[in-house]
Amino acid sequence: MSIPPARSRIVSAVMLAGALAACGQSGDRATPPPSSAPDTTQQATDTCVAPERGYRLEFPTSWHTNDAGIAEPCRFFHPEPFTIAPGTEAAGLAVSVRLNPIALDDVVPSPDRSDAVEVLGRRSTTVDGRPAVRAETRATGNALLPRGTRAVTWFVDAGDGTLVATTSEAAGAGRYGENVKVIDAMMASLRISDRRSACSTGRSTAVPTRQSDLPPAVSNMRTAIIDAARACDYDKLAQLALAGDGAFTYSFGGGGRPAGFWMEAEAAGEAPLRMLVELLDGRPATRDVGPTTQYLWPAAYAFERWEDVPAPAREDLRRMYGDDDLRRFAQFGSYVGYRVGITETGDWIFFVGGD
Repeated sequence: MSIPPARSRIVSAVMLAGALAACGQSGDRATPPPSSAPDTTQQATDTCVAPERGYRLEFPTSWHTNDAGIAEPCRFFHPEPFTIAPGTEAAGLAVSVRLNPIALDDVVPSPDRSDAVEVLGRRSTTVDGRPAVRAETRATGNALLPRGTRAVTWFVDAGDGTLVATTSEAAGAGRYGENVKVIDAMMASLRISDRRSACSTGRSTAVPTRQSDLPPAVSNMRTAIIDAARACDYDKLAQLALAGDGAFTYSFGGGGRPAGFWMEAEAAGEAPLRMLVELLDGRPATRDVGPTTQYLWPAAYAFERWEDVPAPAREDLRRMYGDDDLRRFAQFGSYVGYRVGITETGDWIFFVGGD
């Protein structure tokens, strides 16, 4: 996978559609060079649009933001050019913006229940007509940021979650005061659309067709899953997942909240719902587990060894994966991507990825 460079601006005339800056994806930290640029709040601004995340905002023309790729667009902003390597925290960037699927009141730190930060100031306000909180904090050293690190974080009610934007003394060394001015101006320009019907299936090219040779119970469940995923109806998907007699597997960590798990993944820029639709658009294989027959998508998952996966099943994977992914499956020795399982009686038993 190539690493796309950050570009200096993203301009759009159309409105489409948390954690701290050091709390992005897991991995090594990569800190961009510090800058001594003048006060950017007095400069012209460009508009950055995150269509899948449902927001747009303005940022200084002299600053840079990330394109879609490793992270969702409009996720990071910095006064110097930067790149985001896969699997890194993208720490050290001046401003970080993300959507957290948790409600506003449950995300905002309060003086009596936050071990990670000391709340220096907290102001309730509105952004784009929505409830919002601006919090000034100092790290206690019990989380990722070093003890004593100050930060300003905005929390904005996004309807089905909270938009979190932050800057800290650990981001853009030597220009924290200026970065605070920039993030305040960015939040004043923020506009959020209704995301209740937005998710990654909006990027799906699959047009699922009826598979008439499936048993009626399997076909009905498959159709119900596809319809709910295309509608971004997390509650319906969770209802379908938990309706069976046995346990439903959506992660290797257990638990009984698949809707929240998928919402968090979507908010982090992953695309589980799009993958779910595109998997079910392919042809399944079957396997017998005791007296029960399971229908499996993709068909490649039914084979324990990658070398045994027939050519048509491998070709079917190309709708979702590139050559590098297929090589990784070959190196691992089997298919370990997302897969779906439905029993012959119509129980949806898993939708999970990994080994």
